[in-house]
Amino acid sequence: MRNGKFRLVQFETDKVEYKEAAVQLPQSVFKTISAFANARGGTIVLGIKQENGKAVKQGVQFPQKLVDDLVSTAGEKFNMCPLLNPRIEKAGGKSFVIIEIQEALPY
Repeated sequence: MRNGKFRLVQFETDKVEYKEAAVQLPQSVFKTISAFANARGGTIVLGIKQENGKAVKQGVQFPQKLVDDLVSTAGEKFNMCPLLNPRIEKAGGKSFVIIEIQEALPY
C-alpha cells in the first residue's frame, strides 16, 4: 500500500495479511487486528483468496457493509479499540476493503 493506493503483492508479510471476505466479515479479522496492534501495526486486505500459494483478487460484494460491521463490532471486541483506518478501493472492476491498523500505544 503506497500513498493510499491498493497494490497487491504476491505474498503476505508480517505487515500485510489477506482475507477472503466475499459477503461477510471473517471472524479471524479481529485476531489479526489484535496481533497487528500489539506489534508494529499492519494492513489487512479483505477480498483476497489464497489459492495454491498465490493471492487471487476475488473482491467483496458489499464493501460498505463490511466497513460498517467492522467499525461497530471492533468496539465490542476490544477493551481499548485499536486505531483502525478502513477504506474501500476498487481494482480491476472489483471492490476491496483495506484496513490499516496502527500500533497500540503502551498505557
